[in-house]
Amino acid sequence: MSYGSGWIDQWNRVSRWRERVRRDRDEWQNTGLGTEHFLDELHATFQAIWHLKDWLHNDIHAAVTKKNIEDWVKLRGSVLLVAADLANGSKHFVLRNRRAGGSHQSRADVRVYVGHGVQATFYVQDERSHTEWEAVDLADACIAEWRQFLIEAGLPIPDRPTSAD
Repeated sequence: MSYGSGWIDQWNRVSRWRERVRRDRDEWQNTGLGTEHFLDELHATFQAIWHLKDWLHNDIHAAVTKKNIEDWVKLRGSVLLVAADLANGSKHFVLRNRRAGGSHQSRADVRVYVGHGVQATFYVQDERSHTEWEAVDLADACIAEWRQFLIEAGLPIPDRPTSAD
């Protein structure tokens, strides 16, 4: 059983999750939801980003192997390895395979404006370089690396992702 029509479904899902995290950071949210909700969105974003690799190598039309992807990511010292740590740590509770030194969500900046709502910004620590990334910037860097991989693999990149709503 498949859960979509191909890897492009996951590519579009990555874009929608990234947009949610950007919206949480840039726009006032008046949903009544707590910061745990925003943290869930952060985790889901990086799970979707990292697990695009599974959709690529499981899609028979992509002609990409798991080894192709793993070798490409390792050779580059990719920021996708930071996404891997975030995805696997949040998915499995314990991070056993530290691809980027055990990179993790390091802090949050939550702004509350009475009558307007909440804005949430999350930060991620890249333990390899001890660099702190703002989460949307990291997601953008990861997406840019996936874009480069897709170009090198000769795969078409959709012009526009499907809507975040």
